[in-house]
Amino acid sequence: MPDLSDIRKQRLVYLAGFLYALSLHKYVSRDPLSAQTGIQGVLEFALQGAAFVCTFAASRHARRQFAPSPVLLCFVGFGVFALASSWRSFNPPLSLAKGLLLFIVLGTAYLASQLGLATRLFQSIYWTYTASLAVGLILGVALPSRFPLWSFDDYDGRTRLSVFGTFPGTMGETAAYLILLAPIIFRRSHWISRLFLLAINMVAGGKLSTAVLLLLLAIEYLVNSRTARSWRVVALVSGACLAVCAGLYVTLLRGADFSQSLTRPLDMVYGHDVAAEAVGLDGRLELWRGAVALLIRNPVLGFGFDGARQALTKIAWWSGHSHNGFLEVGLAGGILSGVIFLVGVAGVLRVCLASAPDMRRHTLLAFAYMIIIAFTGITFTFPSYFGLLILTLLYYQSAQSSTTGTGTHLHVEEAALSK
Repeated sequence: MPDLSDIRKQRLVYLAGFLYALSLHKYVSRDPLSAQTGIQGVLEFALQGAAFVCTFAASRHARRQFAPSPVLLCFVGFGVFALASSWRSFNPPLSLAKGLLLFIVLGTAYLASQLGLATRLFQSIYWTYTASLAVGLILGVALPSRFPLWSFDDYDGRTRLSVFGTFPGTMGETAAYLILLAPIIFRRSHWISRLFLLAINMVAGGKLSTAVLLLLLAIEYLVNSRTARSWRVVALVSGACLAVCAGLYVTLLRGADFSQSLTRPLDMVYGHDVAAEAVGLDGRLELWRGAVALLIRNPVLGFGFDGARQALTKIAWWSGHSHNGFLEVGLAGGILSGVIFLVGVAGVLRVCLASAPDMRRHTLLAFAYMIIIAFTGITFTFPSYFGLLILTLLYYQSAQSSTTGTGTHLHVEEAALSK
C-alpha cells in the first residue's frame, strides 16, 4: 500500500499530464511568419513549464531508478544544436523559446520515468486530451460562430473536423498516438474512448494517418486475439485488410467510381482530386527537394526550431515547415544534429525489440506509426514535442520490462515503485 508521499507524487505527475495535454491544442491562431508569439505562445510555454514544475516537485528526494541513458543524451544533443542555431532563425526569440521548451518536455518525461510514473503521466494526457475533444465538440455545437468545428478548403474541397484552433491533421495524429498507446498505459482496453478517438482521427481527414492506424489496429487484433490461431480468423482479417487496401488503391489512385454514395463522403473529407494529390504526395515532393538543398547548404548548424519558415515559404508558399519529420530535425539543428537524433531513435527501437514480448508488441506498433508518419509530417517535434515524449516513454517502459521480466504497463510501474 503506497504511503502518503507516493500518493502525493502520483497526484503531482497526474496534474503535470493534465497541464501538458492542454498545451497540445491551439486556442488562438496567429500569422506563422509574425515576429510576435501572441497569447498562444505564452499559454503553451506556461502550461508546459507548469507541467515540468509539478514533475520536478514530485521527484524531490526520490531515488533514481535508471542509469544515465545514451538515448536521452542523443535527444539532448540534438536540442543543444538546435538551440545554438536559433540566432539563424527568421525569428530568433521564437526559436530560442521553442528550444527551451524541448528541454522542459524532455525533463518532464525523464523525471516521470525515473519516478516510475510514466504511465500515470500518459494516463492523464490520454483522459485530458480525450475530454478536451469532447468539450471542444460541445462548444462547437453550442457556439459555432465562436468555436467552428469544420475547416473548408476552397482549393480541393476538403471539409475537416477541428476543435478550438487545432490543425485537423495534428489533432488526428495525436488521437492515433493515444489509441496505440492505450494498451501500454492501461490494464483494460477502454474501447469506447478508443473508438471515439478513432472517429476523431477519421474525420480529421489525414489520409496516411488513418490508413496506417487502421492497418496497425488490424495487426494488434491479430496479435492479441485469443482466436488468432484459427486460420479462419487470420484469413478473414487478412482478406479484409487486403480488400480495404485494394479498394483504396482503385478508388483513390486509379480514379474508379464505384458509386456516388461511396465517393461523396470521401470527397468531402479527403478532397475531390485525391488521385493527383496521392501521386504528388499533396505537393510535398517539390518542397522536400528544396528542403534537402537548403539542408545541404547548412550542414553544421540549422535554423533553430521553426526557424526555416521564411526560407521554406519561398520554396512552397503554402507551407512554413518541411512536412517531413526527418528533414525538420535537420533544418532545426543541422545535419550532424539530425544524425545524433536518429541515433537516439534507433536506440529506442533497439530497446523496444529487447523488451518483454507483451510490451514489445505494443511499443513497436506505436513506434512504427511514428516512423511512417514522420515521412509526411513533423511528428517528432509538433505539437509540444509529443513525439519526443512518446519516444521517452517507449524507451523507459521497454527498458524496465526487459529488466523486470514483466511485460504489462502497470506491472512495470508497480515493479519500479516497489524498489
